[in-house]
Amino acid sequence: MMNTQNNEKKIKTGAILRNNIFLLKLAWKYTPLYVTLCVLEGVLWGVNNAVDVYYTKILFDMLGRNEPFEKVIKIIIFMAAYYAVFWLFHYWYWKVQNGLEQKKLQYRIHSKLFEKARELDLACYDNPEFYNDFVWSINESDGRINKQLNDLGKLINRIVASLLVTTVLVTIHPLLAVIILAFTVIRIVLQMQKAKVDHARALDFNPLDRKTDYINRMFRLADCAKEIRLTHVSENLLSEYEKTIEEKKGVVRKYAKKRYFLSIATWIMMNVADGAVMLFLLYELLVTKSIALGDFAAGVNTVWRLSWLLRDLMDRIVKSKEHALYVDKLRTFLAYEPKLTSGDVTPEAFRSLEVRGLHFAYGEEEILSDINFKIEQGDKVAFVGYNGAGKTTLIKLLMRLYDPTSGEILYNGRNIKEYDLAAYRACIGTVFQDYKIFASTIAENVLADEYSEDKKETVLSALSKSAFSEKLATLENGVETELTREFSSEGTELSGGEAQKVAIARVFARPCDLLIMDEPSSALDPISEYNLNHSILETAEAQTVVFISHRLSTTRHADKIYMFESGKLIEQGTHEALMAKDGKYAYMFNLQAKKYAEGNHSL
Repeated sequence: MMNTQNNEKKIKTGAILRNNIFLLKLAWKYTPLYVTLCVLEGVLWGVNNAVDVYYTKILFDMLGRNEPFEKVIKIIIFMAAYYAVFWLFHYWYWKVQNGLEQKKLQYRIHSKLFEKARELDLACYDNPEFYNDFVWSINESDGRINKQLNDLGKLINRIVASLLVTTVLVTIHPLLAVIILAFTVIRIVLQMQKAKVDHARALDFNPLDRKTDYINRMFRLADCAKEIRLTHVSENLLSEYEKTIEEKKGVVRKYAKKRYFLSIATWIMMNVADGAVMLFLLYELLVTKSIALGDFAAGVNTVWRLSWLLRDLMDRIVKSKEHALYVDKLRTFLAYEPKLTSGDVTPEAFRSLEVRGLHFAYGEEEILSDINFKIEQGDKVAFVGYNGAGKTTLIKLLMRLYDPTSGEILYNGRNIKEYDLAAYRACIGTVFQDYKIFASTIAENVLADEYSEDKKETVLSALSKSAFSEKLATLENGVETELTREFSSEGTELSGGEAQKVAIARVFARPCDLLIMDEPSSALDPISEYNLNHSILETAEAQTVVFISHRLSTTRHADKIYMFESGKLIEQGTHEALMAKDGKYAYMFNLQAKKYAEGNHSL
């Protein structure tokens, strides 16, 4: 992902136009009517500005010539009808159609980005810069395009209006147009200087804003509520907040003088320009008598209107830089091609899974080193070791969420890179220790898919196998019970152990020959953990099961045990063989058995 400095360089070399055109093409692809209406509304408003000026001129000219009242009334009635049609369209667009088009664009853009997010390699989430830009792309997508379309409409409005109003001004007095344009150029230069200062100020504020936003979240999130109340962490946060506010005040002071003088200079220039034009018009009307009353009225109206139009036009151009900066990140995200490419072989029923000479590193840090083992169909296998030993990373490699740095993983004797990626992953039922319960029904959580009545028996069977039936019997709506209160105040909040059982049920809801359980019962007490794991082993008797744990309550039932430490496979064998060896596994098992006997179940 490109950094801010690179983005700024691109902006300076012409990417503003290119990126904004890209954003427009994206909007046109999904909502052509929205783009059409934005452009049309901009043109109509531009014309309307000129109509306003010309109407003022005609009306005052008629009054200056003492035209008959009936003739004046006809003009007023005609213009009233014009304004009625114009404002009917305006309110229809902004109060009805604009909202509909925005929602349509939001759905289609987000659907595209969500699909792209599904394609991202898991390694992208380990890259903070890419991940931050990815989150920004998702959050900003529809809102940014809506802003750009609105700015496009206003930009067209300002350009059309400025050209037409200037044309009217030239018909009144050519020198008047020259005076206004000269003052406008000076004012635009001052605004550009102020924009540079504001940009530098915003860059200084960014890291400080992230700090205050983080502290705000800590006091707001339910996940942090207990620690905030039971510890003194809030004092640390408040102290950091105070320091950050002081730093922000320093940034304000740093740029205050420049912003103040540039604002004052711009204000003086605006007022000098308006005063000079007003004096010029009065001189032409009262002294030289070279302009009519209508020209004077239209001239005053035009000066104020053109002054504002040109100033706002500059603002729209400055905003286009913001859009261009966002689009750089969006285009990089959309152009990202996954490094994990899919093969085309369809996997057969599971017979074996073999790991040969596997090494894996995050950047320069090696996580797994020279791992070798083989799992046969029907095996019950335990991966054990303390937290940080590399067990979960190994599972991600087996699921092909990452590729090894070197070595290979063989499914039925074939490198897993040769298999169709989605089909290969579908062969393995997995529960990770950081499982997620989604804001949907129990049935939808178990299926990880849409639920219908014909799937009820599958859901009930899976929940029974994961030992959730007793809790299910207490829920009035059964498998259609809403989980979490994210979307419904009547949603059910499960305990950690109950939620874990729902997550475990997912692997039993799909016909997978290979099951991988990563700390499947970590939220349970040792006795409940033992009962659940024993039940899983009995239920999955015909399946191959891999347990990952740093607690050893069920390892004695495993056919094979692999002991990991610091990313290396240091021992392997049956429970009896490893206990007889009296190595690291035996030490860990005896230590935990002692703690359980003493009533300390924390290990």
